[in-house]
Amino acid sequence: MNILFIGTSEFAVSPLDVLLKKGFNIVSVITQPDKFGGRGLKKILSPVKIFALESNLPIFQPHDINSKDVENLIKSREIDLGIVVSYAQIINENIFSLPKFHMINLHPSLLPKYRGPSPIQSALLNDDKKTGVTVIEINKRMDAGPIISQKEVDISPFDDYVTLHSRLSFIGGELLAESVAKFPDNIRKIDQNESDATYCRLFDKSDGKIDWEDTAHNIANKVKALSGWPIAYTYFRGKLLKIYKAEVTQEFSNIQFGSMIKLSKESFGIVAGDGVVLKILELQIEGKSKVDSKAFMNGNKFDTGDKL
Repeated sequence: MNILFIGTSEFAVSPLDVLLKKGFNIVSVITQPDKFGGRGLKKILSPVKIFALESNLPIFQPHDINSKDVENLIKSREIDLGIVVSYAQIINENIFSLPKFHMINLHPSLLPKYRGPSPIQSALLNDDKKTGVTVIEINKRMDAGPIISQKEVDISPFDDYVTLHSRLSFIGGELLAESVAKFPDNIRKIDQNESDATYCRLFDKSDGKIDWEDTAHNIANKVKALSGWPIAYTYFRGKLLKIYKAEVTQEFSNIQFGSMIKLSKESFGIVAGDGVVLKILELQIEGKSKVDSKAFMNGNKFDTGDKL
């Protein structure tokens, strides 16, 4: 079976790797065009392109996934099945209907919950105890196609976006490979229950700003959910302060929310709106490297009660 793999982000790398290791015939990879950024506007390759180059896979980078060039590619390579994982463009019917068995998609949620671009962040932000991965057949509506397979995954209290993203990528790759192995004769599709559908939006940088008047629990969830991007942040003496890891403590203080409080010689916390102290574990002040709280305290003197 000739397979076309369509993906861009880091989440798509493990599924592509799993498919290759299990011997599936990936005849071509489509990924987003290279970007340019940073000092000197250096070329930035997508994680999928980097992996595809290392694996000697043919790569195609159209600006528009729904173009005539993509149609010609699918026809010329005699594609039987298209697999889409974290590509970041909507694929129209003129493309997804072209392969012999059409196209399928791996989505990191228990569909129909969290249709949309940020299901992992949304699950953590909403303090869900379970999430999962779902393989669906692509149709005209975003993340709404019939379910081919699904696997539930527990969310650990220690999970943040980085760890959960990594686990779901690998588990999703295994589930995807199991599903592809059943094509075409042993595939069963179940329509999604539209009454259970929920949606999530794309986060932007402003979503990372911490409101210290919120509860410590909610702020901790924000830190976990946005630990990959855009990173939860506040300001310390006028400088941007990113917080990568934090945990809710048993400490309670009646000083004003947003105030810093020394917990020991090596750790500190910040008082949330409910009076509960959020212990800061890993952070980065503007212009400096990421450090733990001890290193931050050594380089940035403050007194209990100082406000962010």
